[in-house]
Formats: sequence, C-alpha cells, structure tokens
Amino acid sequence: MKTKLKPFDLEAALNGAAVTTKSGHEVAEVFCYRSFKGKQVIAVINCIPRLFTQDGKYIENDCTGFDLVMKPQQVTKWVNIYSTKSGYLSCGGGLFDTKEEALECLEDSIDTIQITFEL
Repeated sequence: MKTKLKPFDLEAALNGAAVTTKSGHEVAEVFCYRSFKGKQVIAVINCIPRLFTQDGKYIENDCTGFDLVMKPQQVTKWVNIYSTKSGYLSCGGGLFDTKEEALECLEDSIDTIQITFEL
C-alpha cells in the first residue's frame, strides 16, 4: 500500500508533530522566524539546518523530494468480528484502543482482532 503524503502543516510541526521530506529524510526539528519575505522555516535534516518556505517548499515554486510533508502516524486499534445471517463476516461496534475494551463489547462476536493503519 502506497502512503499518501500529507501537506506540510507549519502550526502542527511547531507543536511537535512529526515531519519528513517527500524523499523520506527524517526532520529532527522545525523552527520558524520572520524575515523580509514573511515567515521562513528552518528544518534540521541530518544535523544540517535548511531553509524552506512556510508551506514546506525547499525551492519556491518548484516540487522537490526535499519538500517537507507531515509524517504519517501509525494507529493500532482493536475491532470485533461478527458473522452475519447470510454467512458473511463483518466488523462492528467501533474501534477500541485496547483488546480489553473490545472484549467488553464482545456481544455475539466471533473474534477480536488488532488492526493497524495510517492517518
């Protein structure tokens, strides 16, 4: 499954959300300062501070692998599996943070499974 890249969000990055480059370089830290061009962004990549536009572009008006994007978050949840009257399987009852929470709502389910997905 191909990961969908989320656009760079300066506010989220400044509040600690994980950032990476389109080509997969880890971003250690993101800073913002005001210049004569408005807000400018400094991102530390491989211990090297680099300049970006406030929308995460490495080169203004161009698209490069060095552009900043928000790093996808892996989420793990638990879900109950049910058998329908027609013989199909379905999941329901919501997504649960722990297996114990899912088991509390086990009513008529045939199994409880863990799923992982990206946000």
